[in-house]
Amino acid sequence: MKTRGFKVTAKYQDTVRGFPFEKHDDNYHNAFKVTVIRDKVRRSFMFYDSAHNHQQGIDTLNNDALKHALYSFLSDAQAGEQDFEEFCSEFGYDTDSLTAHRIWRACQETTAKVSGFGLSEQELIDHLNALNN
Repeated sequence: MKTRGFKVTAKYQDTVRGFPFEKHDDNYHNAFKVTVIRDKVRRSFMFYDSAHNHQQGIDTLNNDALKHALYSFLSDAQAGEQDFEEFCSEFGYDTDSLTAHRIWRACQETTAKVSGFGLSEQELIDHLNALNN
């Protein structure tokens, strides 16, 4: 799928129980390795599809799902730009939570990946707005 200068592909990896960082999710999800290419820069990340899609036997990502994966990737990168206190305040986490800290660190890792695309802060916001509509 191509959108706004990004080429996005996904490859099924495995079925997993629960989402990462979710202690109480016993549902099964399909895990995909999603690869994003922009101007010859390639970045990959893991994306976990819905339990509903797993139950329906859907083990591919259509264009809408690929756009959602890209949106999630870019929005995690944007969240990783915040300091920890801002992150917790915006997403409703307790600053004493180890889980919140692990999620914030994962977002920071995503920020580092996305920085390779050379997007300005405004370009990132523009891409997120376009993908959200």
